[in-house]
Order: sequence, then C-alpha cells, then structure tokens
Amino acid sequence: MGGSQSKVTSQKLYDSYIKDATKLDDLSGKVVAITGTSPGSIGFYIAEAAVKKNAKLVLLLNRQSERSVKADQALNEMAKETTKIKTIHIDLLSFDSVKKAAEEVNRLSTENGGLDILACNAGIMAMNDDRTVDGFNVEIQACHLSHAMLTKQCMSSLQQAAETRDEARVVFQSSMARYGDDLEKKYFEKCEPNTLGGSGNTAWKRYHNAKLANSAFAMALHDSLKEKDSKVKSIGCEPGYSTSGLQNTSQNTGRMMLSMLNAAAAFGAAQSPADGSLPASVACFGPGAESGDFYFPKGKNNLKGEPIKSIEKGRLVKKGKDEESVDLKNKQLIMGVTAEALGISSFL
Repeated sequence: MGGSQSKVTSQKLYDSYIKDATKLDDLSGKVVAITGTSPGSIGFYIAEAAVKKNAKLVLLLNRQSERSVKADQALNEMAKETTKIKTIHIDLLSFDSVKKAAEEVNRLSTENGGLDILACNAGIMAMNDDRTVDGFNVEIQACHLSHAMLTKQCMSSLQQAAETRDEARVVFQSSMARYGDDLEKKYFEKCEPNTLGGSGNTAWKRYHNAKLANSAFAMALHDSLKEKDSKVKSIGCEPGYSTSGLQNTSQNTGRMMLSMLNAAAAFGAAQSPADGSLPASVACFGPGAESGDFYFPKGKNNLKGEPIKSIEKGRLVKKGKDEESVDLKNKQLIMGVTAEALGISSFL
C-alpha cells in the first residue's frame, strides 16, 4: 500500500475523563474483557481506563504477538496491586479460537463473580476479498461475526455479573463507515474469495456492512435483552476520526485516501487514539450509559470531541443520525444472518 498516517498525540480530553470521578465509574471489584489492545490503539486506552479506574481483573484479548506482550507489560506497570491483568489469545479469523478464548474468559470471570464489561473493539479495515478458515469474508468475521460469537459464548458470565452487581455491559465498536446503504445478506454468508466485489474500492462496501452490522446488532441485542428484562446492557459506539494506525494496516486504502487522512490530521480534524477511545470508555464505564445507547464524538461532523449519544435506549436522539442502526429491517436482518452463520437459534 505504501505511505503513512500523521499522528495526533494530545490526550488532554482523555486525561480529564480519567481524573474526573463523575465521567467514568470506579471499577473496584469488576471484571473487564477487551478485544484488540495493542499499544497505541484505541483498545489499549480503553484498557488503560479500566486499569486506572481500579478494575479487579482486566482481560486483554489479542492475537499472539510482540505487541500484545508489550501491551500487557505497559498496563501492568500502571496497575495497582488490586488490579490483575491477563492476556488471552484470540484469533478473530477463527471461530474455534474465539470459543477457546471465551472458555478462558468465562473461567476467570466466574471465579470473580462474572464478567462486568465485554468490549468488542478489535477490527480490520479495507482488506482484500479473502476468506477465513470458516469460509466468511475476513472483515465481516473479524469485525462482526466473531464478536457476536464471543458475546454469545460469554453471555452466561455477563448475566452472572448482572445478577451479582446489578448490571453488566457488552459494547460494540462501530465507525463512521456505518452510514449509507442498508445491510445486504450476501456479505454475511459463506462464499468463495473475490465474489464480494474483489479488491480495490469495493473493499469499502464490505467494511460498511461490517461496521453497520456492529451498530445494528448492538441495537437488536438491546431489543432482545429488554424483552427478557435482562440487566445486561448492549451499547454501541464509534471513535470519530482517530489516528490509531488502523488505516495503515488496510490493503486497499490507497495513496489518495492516505493523503486525505494525513491532511485531516494536519488541519486539526483528527484526534489521538486516547481521545478517540472515549466513546467506548464511556459506553463501558460511564455512569449514565444505558442499554440501547450509542456514543460518538460531539465535535464538527462528529470527527472528534467529548462523547455524546446519537441513540438513547434504542431511539434516535436526533432525526437523520443513525437511522440505519435503528432501522427494524437492518436489525432483523443482522440478527437472522448472524445466528445462521454461527449455527445458533438465540443470543440469550
């Protein structure tokens, strides 16, 4: 691909949220699991918030790599004696790996009264039209299907924490790419490589479906949990534009897109990964987060700034923002195709 992305490093907003006890709850006694926490990523700063807000156990779900080891080390250096940190291997391109990771999450959570927060954060963007070992498009499985499976596999632990400590949360990280056309079933079905548009610009169509799946699934799961009077909350979020480096791992970003991203950073339209983690951190740890909420940045074009809600308890805060995510057709489609892909009948 070539090129690089300009970095924005200021994290004044993030630091202010960490210091303000009214912005993020104290997590003493709670168990937090987060996917995708490599150093410098949005997930790393979600994990840092959990550590600094005194979580009892922070589970880092990552692929085995030097970067995952560094994340573990860095967070351990920050942690007080009352916080334990453990890395669990997960490969989101393999359902078998997800199931094994979920078993370990459940074992450790059960020993500590359940899983309080599951942050489904990790993702990949604009990849080639390849398939996983399970036969699904790589972006669709990494961004959505594997996180849906992880949620299903960990639901008993979430319910345990909800009964023990009166609530639990599962949070799904979406992106600005969710805006646009409705979901299409074909992207969530098994098919041969290069049959979903191939490489190049069509990669963004697949990414759009993956990220709209995140937000629509969060809202659909909220509906299901509400019907069951569950104390588990399903919440969505997106970071705005953060210079986290995700674009640099894409296979189809292209030089023009990188130039635009670099220009956005240079002219102050971007924010640091730390500040970009705040919508997710508030969704995970904020005192005012309710099931069916969706958080995104408040600033111009919602690219950066303090987290605010575009959806509250499953309903739009303002018409014209996130209509795709609460659309009944999209919610029904994503629940149906996801259950079919995972071979299950229900997520509860």
